[in-house]
Amino acid sequence: AVRVGTSDAGAVLSAAEAFLGRPGGTWSAAHVAGPVEIGARFSGTLDHPDVRAVLDAPALSVGALHDLRLTGTTTVRRDAVTVPELRAEWGDAVVAASGRAALDGARSVQGRVTAEALTIDALRAALDLTHVPVSGTLTASASVGGTLDAADVRGTLRGDSLVAYAEPLGTL
Repeated sequence: AVRVGTSDAGAVLSAAEAFLGRPGGTWSAAHVAGPVEIGARFSGTLDHPDVRAVLDAPALSVGALHDLRLTGTTTVRRDAVTVPELRAEWGDAVVAASGRAALDGARSVQGRVTAEALTIDALRAALDLTHVPVSGTLTASASVGGTLDAADVRGTLRGDSLVAYAEPLGTL
């Protein structure tokens, strides 16, 4: 098992970009800061490797987003990449994703993403759109199926307590 961590993810991104001769911001257009820990367990054989990785970033800042918690696990095998759970929490908002992509045969893909309690006010602040007079709460879900070459994505988006330009819109 291997564990690596840093108290400043942004410094590591910047150093990696510089080391690889990439311009600053290549991997992240927004400023990134905060601690990240990644653990990996290697097993299997050289012909059939198996890697299980765990991510924990308990207090990231990404652009105007602060106190973002990011956690996840993934398994990488020669035939597939599986993400049992990837989760981002920011205030009351939660975005969760899971899925599997086959790397051989038909290269099938299945996945799901859900987002709950995303306040438009917080999203406006994070995207530097505070001048746009819109508020409310968003909930979304999406699923993906098919293959890596021809994915089928279906989703829903719901807005509650929506107000735009001082006009109540209710639920959409």
